[in-house]
Amino acid sequence: MLKNNTTTWQTFSRFWCMVYPFKIKLVIAMIALVVSAISNAYMISLLKPIFDHSFVITNNSSIIWWVPFTIIGLSLLRSGSNFIANYCIVWVSSKIVMNIRKMLFTHIMSMPVSFFDTKPTSKLLSYITYVAEQVAATSSSVLINIIRDGTLIMLLCCMMFYYSPLLSTILLVLTPCIFLTNKFVSNKSKIISKEMQYAMEQVIHSTEQMLKGHKEILMYGGQNIENKRFYYVSNFMRQQEIKMVITASLSDILIQLITSLALATILYIISFPIISKTITAGTITVVFSSMIALIRPIKSLTNINTQFQKGMTACKTIFSILDIKSENNHPIIYTKNIEGNIIFNDVTFTYPTNNNPSLYNITFNIPAGSKVALVGHSGAGKSTIAYLLTRFYNIESGSITIDGTNLYDYNISSLRNQISLISQNIYLFNDTIANNISYANKNLCSRKQIEIVADMAYVMDFVKNMDDGLDTIIGENGILLSSGQRQCIAIARAFLKNSSIIILDEATSALDVKTELNIQQALHVLKKNCTLLIIAHRLSTIEDVDEILVIKNGKIIERGNHKKLISSQGLYAQMCHIQYN
Repeated sequence: MLKNNTTTWQTFSRFWCMVYPFKIKLVIAMIALVVSAISNAYMISLLKPIFDHSFVITNNSSIIWWVPFTIIGLSLLRSGSNFIANYCIVWVSSKIVMNIRKMLFTHIMSMPVSFFDTKPTSKLLSYITYVAEQVAATSSSVLINIIRDGTLIMLLCCMMFYYSPLLSTILLVLTPCIFLTNKFVSNKSKIISKEMQYAMEQVIHSTEQMLKGHKEILMYGGQNIENKRFYYVSNFMRQQEIKMVITASLSDILIQLITSLALATILYIISFPIISKTITAGTITVVFSSMIALIRPIKSLTNINTQFQKGMTACKTIFSILDIKSENNHPIIYTKNIEGNIIFNDVTFTYPTNNNPSLYNITFNIPAGSKVALVGHSGAGKSTIAYLLTRFYNIESGSITIDGTNLYDYNISSLRNQISLISQNIYLFNDTIANNISYANKNLCSRKQIEIVADMAYVMDFVKNMDDGLDTIIGENGILLSSGQRQCIAIARAFLKNSSIIILDEATSALDVKTELNIQQALHVLKKNCTLLIIAHRLSTIEDVDEILVIKNGKIIERGNHKKLISSQGLYAQMCHIQYN
């Protein structure tokens, strides 16, 4: 759970800033709610003339002519005002939730990669879906109950004191009892709301793991394990929901008990002759009807605190995410074209989740337009160098420059526009092949350009056998394609971007030998215009690069071209010997 020490009032004040732009519709809704409450109260007040001056008792037939029409008019007025109020409030609450989701989506998207290293995807999904939805309780039902039920309570109390001050004084006993009940429910609801948020995060997390890892689950027979895990988190969520219902129900029982005691006391008092002689049948009916009518709004106002606390707890969680600093993207130096001269000078870096550095005092130079390879065992730090160059992470010490300018002096968006990163873990969107190739560049390129890069990356070799060609929908993360086909699309995407620097992080590992050689030839064409940084385990693909950097345990231990490193009989020569044999 995220920690947030702000008070409920501070959270509500910040939330109100989101509500304020829609104040006109809120004012209309509040007026409609007040009209609805007045209609309800006036409807009850009609009981007095009906019972005191009805035709049966006084032979007064005039009441028969105006009371029915008044009741019909009040019913229409109440229905119309309720419709207007509900529409306006739902419209406002849906806009607020939509805006919050949009803010969360945009803000999370601007977070550095280190943020996602410590935040599970399921938790972030729960913020945008479940937690944001809880805010709707604050902006809709809470406002409805406060205005309409609050107004109705005041009107009914005033009406009761107007007709019988003596009997209505008994209501004063309700105030401290209801206050204590409300305080108890408030404290309990805060705790349960936090537990419910945590439980929902676990439900989403368990579901996400099952959906993403279903192949492993089937292969290793993990169905029972996942079923037990999901049952546990689902049952925990169910228990929290039951606790919330029990808390609200206990408050209802207490309110009903207090109200019933008040009614019983009134019945006992009016049994005295001195009191009964001063009270008419209509007065007793109005007072009793008002007392009964008070039960529902009093219960609503008691339960409203539960909804309010859920909404405020959700707001605190959302604001704690929005308060996290996003990536620094200040437009210091905005560049549209770089040559690609890269220098790492004494760079040291440690991942936020690790204690030991992943890179130690790394120093090397990649001249513009050259082709450099990084090799080494898994975990040596090769991909980390690529992540630092793209500013996914910030270095601890040393410096990185491109064309003589410090990497952190560039506007981060303009910098990344000049770099293409093709990794082994490719993500493709549930869209057409053409749209995946032209992702984020669709309005900047023609169909002909897409076809050219698709042909260069040998995408057309498998697309020509598809009925819809480049317009084929490939499913979530390209599930309908093979690993090699997905990599070809990712390479075509990088070709279309026409970056000054291209980083290939095991980008051709899933390709067959023939396709890989063809891709290498296409990269030779690009070599004239861009700098290539290749991270490879298949050493046969990097024999012709300008320089090879051999990395071990975060340090560069060898450097040179293929022939030089072979002749030195170091780690690179050992790796080649193992692979070639």
